[in-house]
Amino acid sequence: MPLVRQTSFASGELAPTLQGRADLPQYATGLRRCRNFFISKHGACVSRPGMRHVATLGATGAHRLVPFVWSEQDAFLLVFSTRRLRVYRQGLPVSRSFTTPYAAFDLPKLKFAQVGRYMTITHPDHVPYELFYGTNSVADWRFRELSFDVPEMPLAGQLGDPIPAGDANNPPRDWKYKVSLTLRDRETGQLVETKARLVTQDLNGGTLPSDLKIAPRPQKPAAIIIDVRHDDPIAGTLTWAYNFYRGRGNVFGYIGTVSDTFFFEDYGDTPDYSRPPRIGQNPLAVQDLYGWVRTAENPVCVTYHENRLVLGGTAERPHHLWFSKQNDYTNFDVHPAPLVQAGDSFNFQLGSMQAEQIRSLVSAGSLLVFTDASVWAVVSGGGPLSPTDYAARMQSEVGASWVQPLLVGGHVLYVRSKGRGVRNLVYDDNRRSYVGADLSFFAQHLFDREITDWTFAESPWGVVWALRSDGKLLSLTYVPELGVWAWAMHETEGTVRAICALPEGSEDVIYLVVERGGTNRLERMSSRSVSLDGAVSLFRVPSAKTITGLTHLAGMTVSVVADGDVVENVQVDETGTLEIPLEATNITVGLPYRCTIELLDVAGARPQTKSVRRALIEVEGSRGMWVGEDDEHMTEWRQRSVSDDYDPMPEFTGMVEMTMSSTFNEHGRITIEQRAPFPLTVLAVTRDVEVGG
Repeated sequence: MPLVRQTSFASGELAPTLQGRADLPQYATGLRRCRNFFISKHGACVSRPGMRHVATLGATGAHRLVPFVWSEQDAFLLVFSTRRLRVYRQGLPVSRSFTTPYAAFDLPKLKFAQVGRYMTITHPDHVPYELFYGTNSVADWRFRELSFDVPEMPLAGQLGDPIPAGDANNPPRDWKYKVSLTLRDRETGQLVETKARLVTQDLNGGTLPSDLKIAPRPQKPAAIIIDVRHDDPIAGTLTWAYNFYRGRGNVFGYIGTVSDTFFFEDYGDTPDYSRPPRIGQNPLAVQDLYGWVRTAENPVCVTYHENRLVLGGTAERPHHLWFSKQNDYTNFDVHPAPLVQAGDSFNFQLGSMQAEQIRSLVSAGSLLVFTDASVWAVVSGGGPLSPTDYAARMQSEVGASWVQPLLVGGHVLYVRSKGRGVRNLVYDDNRRSYVGADLSFFAQHLFDREITDWTFAESPWGVVWALRSDGKLLSLTYVPELGVWAWAMHETEGTVRAICALPEGSEDVIYLVVERGGTNRLERMSSRSVSLDGAVSLFRVPSAKTITGLTHLAGMTVSVVADGDVVENVQVDETGTLEIPLEATNITVGLPYRCTIELLDVAGARPQTKSVRRALIEVEGSRGMWVGEDDEHMTEWRQRSVSDDYDPMPEFTGMVEMTMSSTFNEHGRITIEQRAPFPLTVLAVTRDVEVGG
């Protein structure tokens, strides 16, 4: 009898149309079925951890989960629902909720970009907003509209006496001065500079002559005085500094700043024209024929790239891009040619053959621009992007959906716009461009529904979790350098509505919104979770047989892990109370689910009949397993030994030999299930196959 050994499951579940393709390399490492198992980076099958109950969010409705990561130790979960935002930290709300303008149908198209304590939020139908995490406490948050308008300079500048006239060695010129304020936001501490105001008065309040010429120099400096009328010229701000500029016509350069006085002396040094005064251009403003601002466009998407804020697309200009000044994220001033510097703001339109709609932006070495019809890379000739050094080149003719692309191990993954599926983009040094492949090709059957959201949990397993429109989850383990490229499906008793990963401690925890029994619940999945969904754990409680407070499980049939023993098929009553038949001090209650893998047919001549009489299954850190020819003929792994006495069975690592009652058929398949609320990791399977005629 031949032994057929499979030591890797790195190709995951294969599409039915490929399950007869034993000639493919993926066949040797694939599965016929993979439900509630995901594939590890080493190619093992790992049963999905359970989902712990965190909070009840209320009646059914759309939700969106977004991570806000200030540091690996200080990460927050943003929970968006219909016109509401709540902030959680380690499963607990940390601040009051905020009112937002976003209806339920708006949530899928929200785009987010974070830098430090600030998060910028955009949507095609709404003005951009800013979420700010303060320094006072974990409850210190601000949510407000983000305006690119620059405040006017409220204070006038005056040219002091005496005005320095010229002489034979210092010919006078028609210099003009401008002054501005640097203001500090009282709430966020953010600094913003006002527009510059032309100095038109002398010290006595008289109007300066239009043909005035001066010659400031060390011996006879020009004095500019700010006419201070009050200490807080703009509501909600504090005066931080006064800025001074000198120039002629429309060309002005910086000459100095004072913060502890309102008096400045100009000794005639050459102005710094690389630092002109703020013009205050709003890149999204729409002007009428007379130059009046009538409205503002709404950017579709946003990112930060090379220390610039980048805005992509509006309804009116769907394939336009705006880049802020470097290190000045709200500065979109475009200066005359003589003043243009490498770090200045600029904007341009994609040179596409059709009016493509920009949907997402990703900073990944180059700036990648995802539209409904293609993918572009914005690159430079070698250095950072600048107003005089940029180019947009198409990288793929396969467009993207509204789902934000992911960065996974240096590759960019995105959901395609036409049809259904997932593609990757990776930079090819030889071609000097990005190349892509269809990552859903070998599991196309899992994409009969659209992907509506996804997230990447780098630690501990390195798995992409994708949410389908029917509320089921897909997992993708993608480690191309190791040949791991595996999809699997995950189901729960309910419908998953939203998902995101958040760093907590040493791993990335998965948060989910799950609709169960007509109510949305916030749940949490981590490597240490018991394999029960909607679970609640009670530790070191007095020995008890009655458990209360399970209102989120009211009326449901649950399983219980009580001091390591399992109690199945017990029902929580309508008041959220549960009676169990034994006393325990460490108790976990939740909804059971099954984890199933089914191996592909034994490769060879299919007409030959086969029977699997014995299976050798290598497991790691596992407790509980059922094995059989199919779902209807399963045998439980009798794990308990005499040495276990009456204590709970420990997790086992090693070889499990299972004798099977198998019929002769054309396939030689076996199915492995985990029905117990404990982990099961399958490293390898050996089938002892008897071949008939």
